[in-house]
Amino acid sequence: MQNQVGGLDVILNQIDAEAREAVSKIEGKAKLESDKLIAVAQAEADKITSAARSDAEKTYKSALEREKNAIEHERSQRLLAEKQRMLDSMISDSVEEIKNLGDKEYFEFLSALVKKYVKKDPGRILLSVKDMDRMTDEFSGLLKSSYPQLKTEASDIVQSGFIAAYDGIDIEENCTIDELVEAETDNIKEKVFECLFK
Repeated sequence: MQNQVGGLDVILNQIDAEAREAVSKIEGKAKLESDKLIAVAQAEADKITSAARSDAEKTYKSALEREKNAIEHERSQRLLAEKQRMLDSMISDSVEEIKNLGDKEYFEFLSALVKKYVKKDPGRILLSVKDMDRMTDEFSGLLKSSYPQLKTEASDIVQSGFIAAYDGIDIEENCTIDELVEAETDNIKEKVFECLFK
């Protein structure tokens, strides 16, 4: 009986050992399988993370580039607007300087305009009331000697400069300072721009 019990213990021990070995093999195999699955999952996660990081970097760089371009465009627009404002201010100041020249210089300027634009046909030279009152002898002499068929008259429609209106002709020579500057504004701005903002 004792032999049977001893034999049973041996068998039980052997079964236990075999079971432990089987469990160990199963655990080893399961660990290998789980390590493989974890490695595959980690590789896939790394791939997704890398792709997401790459996409995020591209999105960031693209957004940054758009923002830089928008800022540069706004800066350029503001700079252009400021240059335009400066040019307009300079032109306006220059026009006021011409209008407020002393009598001698002002009528020398008008004399140059008369010689350049006025025809020697019958008609009228329209001046402002202010300019009629301060007209120099030199200007009056130029009109009488070189343009005797033109009469000088005061007009409320002229503030500075003059208008030459010819008899029987609908065409006028509008040589008011404001009209001359307006007609030449683009050319004036282009030349000033070239000088100041090269």
